Amino acid sequence: MSNYIAKNAYQDQVVAQSYENRRFSSLRGRLVNARELDAVRRALSHVKPCGSILDLPCGTGRLILPLVEAGLDVWGADISEHMLQEAKRKLESSGQGHLVDHLGCHDAENLPYPDGKFEGVISLRFMAHLPPEVRQRVLVEMKRVARRWLIVAFNVSDPLFALKRTIRRRFKRQYSAFPVTWRDLSDELARVGLYQLKVFPVAPLHLSEVFVVLLSVND
Repeated sequence: MSNYIAKNAYQDQVVAQSYENRRFSSLRGRLVNARELDAVRRALSHVKPCGSILDLPCGTGRLILPLVEAGLDVWGADISEHMLQEAKRKLESSGQGHLVDHLGCHDAENLPYPDGKFEGVISLRFMAHLPPEVRQRVLVEMKRVARRWLIVAFNVSDPLFALKRTIRRRFKRQYSAFPVTWRDLSDELARVGLYQLKVFPVAPLHLSEVFVVLLSVND
């Protein structure tokens, strides 16, 4: 199995417990979260899911509850047991404790689920942390366990955000990021047999480099 910075970044209990507060307590954090969830809902409206869905990585479960409340059968996997504990607490406190059994501590490069276990897979805030060769293997695994579609967020390279990353790295304020160009993304998807159906920008203009992409696992 591969090793990369983000793979170990959330294995710390303190990091896991403070994750949501650090990411989503500010006005900007709440706004970005709302826009990401809206992009996912728009993508789901195109596929009209009726089977089980895998949230990978599910982290602290921020996506699970909105999807469950929408009537979907949601499962979650994450490599960090501490992040999963936060997700389990969230489910239990919301009266959805029966879904705790739907969560598993797994590596996205080697999922334990059988082929076609899920109708689709949703993945947010993950691909930008993966080196290209790892991203390719993870996409293969996602495709293997999905029967119909993937909804995946990609950070598509943008000059403004590239400058921001350079500044943040200089001051050691950000983990390594691996954005991708549209051309490289198209090549990667073609190599693993995934087909782009529709793209949903998380924000207009150059306010975000994140795009939620709806992919078909069948040609």
